[in-house]
Amino acid sequence: LFGAGCQLETPPALGLDVLARPLVPPVAAAVILSRVLSSWAAAGSEAGFEDGADVVLAGVSSDRQRLRTMLTAAVPRIASETGTGSAEWGNSFDLAVPELLAAFARGAAAAIAAEESVIGQPLDSTLRLLFRFLFQPSGGLPGVRFPLVLLSEVKDHGAACAGLAARRA
Repeated sequence: LFGAGCQLETPPALGLDVLARPLVPPVAAAVILSRVLSSWAAAGSEAGFEDGADVVLAGVSSDRQRLRTMLTAAVPRIASETGTGSAEWGNSFDLAVPELLAAFARGAAAAIAAEESVIGQPLDSTLRLLFRFLFQPSGGLPGVRFPLVLLSEVKDHGAACAGLAARRA
């Protein structure tokens, strides 16, 4: 009898944090990350979210599939890179996928609205994390309004990032 006494268990799913490991090519990690976030967004309307950006923002906040852990692990690599890498391997900047940019834009718009209604409102840690993750790879988040206090989050990211921050200030 094949399989007698065998228990069929569902193996634990890998978390997205594995995408931030140095041995995972950032180009491949970006494709996987984008597809996972797109699948969340597609399922989000059924769960009562307004759109995909809200789903991704909630996923970062709740560390869904260890997304927040992955972003936190990748920030130091992003801060130390210049954005150049091999065509096949890529670099950590590749992880700044459109779904994360949309989630940040949604969160930033909400923070600006809250800032205008309540002076001194502290910024959410999720918004700060997304800013540190996305600012340099996106070229300074062109076209995205955000609370300028966030620029202090990238003060130690190197000269290229300092130049981007100076332009946005």
